[in-house]
Amino acid sequence: MRANAIRKFAARYQVGVGLETALTGTPVSSGVEAARAFLAVLGLAFAVAGVVVAWTVDKFTGLAVFVIGAFLLFLPFMRSLGDE
Repeated sequence: MRANAIRKFAARYQVGVGLETALTGTPVSSGVEAARAFLAVLGLAFAVAGVVVAWTVDKFTGLAVFVIGAFLLFLPFMRSLGDE
């Protein structure tokens, strides 16, 4: 990390090169953005369905559907670190 920071330090002062930090996101394609939006909407739908099922049918089944929805809702915000 330190060697990478030292190497890119001078690039911050060049024209056209943006400030790159550990929190700077990498650009993603429109297909990835569409998949993220789809998973977020699907997760929200599952979470709402889980609440409805918990109130009407069974608490544990509703909780299971809600947990699946919560996982699908958070899945688009997780990124691979690339060190696999």
